[in-house]
Amino acid sequence: MDHFEGKSAFEHIQDARLKTKAKLKENHTVESKSFLDALIRLMLETSIFLGMIEIFKLFTPLSPFIQISLIMSFILFRVFLSALDGWARLQRLHRVISEERYEIEHHEEQEKEELYVLYQGKGFEGKLLDDVISVLMADKNRLLSVMLDEELGLKIEAYDHPLLQALGALIGGGIVFLPASLLIYFFSYLHVLIFAILIVFLSAFIKGYTEKISRMKTTIWNVSSFLLLLSLIYFGLKTFLGS
Repeated sequence: MDHFEGKSAFEHIQDARLKTKAKLKENHTVESKSFLDALIRLMLETSIFLGMIEIFKLFTPLSPFIQISLIMSFILFRVFLSALDGWARLQRLHRVISEERYEIEHHEEQEKEELYVLYQGKGFEGKLLDDVISVLMADKNRLLSVMLDEELGLKIEAYDHPLLQALGALIGGGIVFLPASLLIYFFSYLHVLIFAILIVFLSAFIKGYTEKISRMKTTIWNVSSFLLLLSLIYFGLKTFLGS
């Protein structure tokens, strides 16, 4: 059976990377891969939920205890989902690793050909190229690590354990929960809304910094989207309730 399925080694590598991304369902807006990802995401989500509660409070009485209970329940629910998402991603990651290990054990010559393509692309040639390939082929564990990284574009170290992701989510929610509880008890809804907007701004800024994308565009987009959401909820409730 042709391991490359009639394709060249280079085409096989490109196809393998696409399949790996599909298996792992890479979507940075839905799943968190690390402790910091989960922390930032829960800061953002909790502040959005907090703002929504304050808008609802304008139309129906909600005691401070009820508000805080709702926020706490939301945080615990999201922490639970973060752990589940992390576990599901970990299982998919293990499946990809198992499949690559199987290829190394049963299609050694094809894997060797892929290595030549990969390292020729890095500028290796001649005896140096042969020596590098020989060293890698002699150590199956190192070969597995290299093929996951180079062939599939998979950075294992980028994926934290699900429990660590859940801890990050819990801390992120807690960063919002503790100050919000004090504001809800001792200040007006306007102070709480301003706090929620500031947290959305802060979490978006940190996200832009960690992902090396435009911090200004990220913060403007997140804050404006948050304000639009609150406006839609406010006017929707006002229209529906006729207040």
